[in-house]
Order: sequence, then C-alpha cells, then structure tokens
Amino acid sequence: MNENAGLWLLCMGVCAAIFVAWSVMAWRGGEPARLLSFMEVKSEEIIDVPAYNRANGIMWLCFSGIFLVSAVIGLFSAKAAGWFTLIGVPLGCVALFVAYLRIFTCFKRHAPSEEETDHE
Repeated sequence: MNENAGLWLLCMGVCAAIFVAWSVMAWRGGEPARLLSFMEVKSEEIIDVPAYNRANGIMWLCFSGIFLVSAVIGLFSAKAAGWFTLIGVPLGCVALFVAYLRIFTCFKRHAPSEEETDHE
C-alpha cells in the first residue's frame, strides 16, 4: 500500500458519496429527476415518473462506481488509480449524457399523432 492511499481513499470516497446521495435523491424524488440543474423536466412530459426517477438513480449510482473502483485501485497503485480516474470520469460523463438521453426518450410522453386526433 502506498503512503498517499488514505488521502486518495478519502477523496474518492467523498466523490462517490456525493454521487450515491445524488442517485438516492433522484430515485426517491417525487418530481422528475434532471441530468443538469438548468434542464427542466415537467411531470406532464414523463409517462411514469417513479420508473423514470429509478432509471436516473441507477444511472448516477453507476457513475459513482468509477470513484469507488478508483478508491480500491488506489490502495494498491496510485498511478493506476490516477489513470483509471483520468480516463473513467470523462468517459463516464459521456455515458451519463447518452444514458440520460435514452432514459428520457424511453419515458417521454409523446403527443398524439394527427391520425389519432382525427378519430375522436
């Protein structure tokens, strides 16, 4: 174990805890979860808000896994942990955006087509 492992474990643990808390808030929230604070998602836009929030919570929980894995790697090799974090976080951010777009598309309420409204 290297001499800075405790500090690395603390930093990665705090980062992981933040994203785990974020995932719990998304999962248990009554309002639709957002990817970013400036993105507004209205309840009327989502077919099933609890399922949508659960999917968002799982997404954030997976992102926190990057920091948890990095913390464990840091116990054995600071260099490997640094590289894992340096590569994992940007890739994880891209994966967050892609996953969120898929989640939003899956749970988005679609407006009725003209054919559906003509029959009424």
